[in-house]
Amino acid sequence: MFSSLTHLLISGIFGRALARIYTIEFQKRGLPHMHLLIFLHASARPTTPAHVDQIVSAEFPDPTKCPVLFQTILSTMTHGPCSEKCMINGKCSKGFPKEFQDSTTMDESGYPKYRRRNDGKSYEHHGHHFSNCDVVPHNPFLSAKYNCHINVEICQSV
Repeated sequence: MFSSLTHLLISGIFGRALARIYTIEFQKRGLPHMHLLIFLHASARPTTPAHVDQIVSAEFPDPTKCPVLFQTILSTMTHGPCSEKCMINGKCSKGFPKEFQDSTTMDESGYPKYRRRNDGKSYEHHGHHFSNCDVVPHNPFLSAKYNCHINVEICQSV
């Protein structure tokens, strides 16, 4: 895990990193996972929707052009169906399914609303159908490289 973190910071795929902080947590089944916050140099911070789209995707990749990445996203980066642990007052605590959105927008809260185009497609996995509304935000490069669940989000302010 730590060599992957070093690779991430040294490769600079998000741009010049000034600092980072992380914590390792253990899930109920004892599996470790990391929460990582990377502080980027001002010149690397995404300030436009187009720049956000270069870093984060919340859509399925084309299954014909990127079949391996598509399978990774379908099997590790879809949310649902929700279990009782996820539900609060009958709604998903993570806000899934998200609304379709033709383009990424930035708001005052510091979090973008990611592009989730309604392309009319849905994909079946373990008996459930998923569309772009169900895709967890991710970085396609990291998802393809590590073939696992890596949620990537942009935050402009705390």
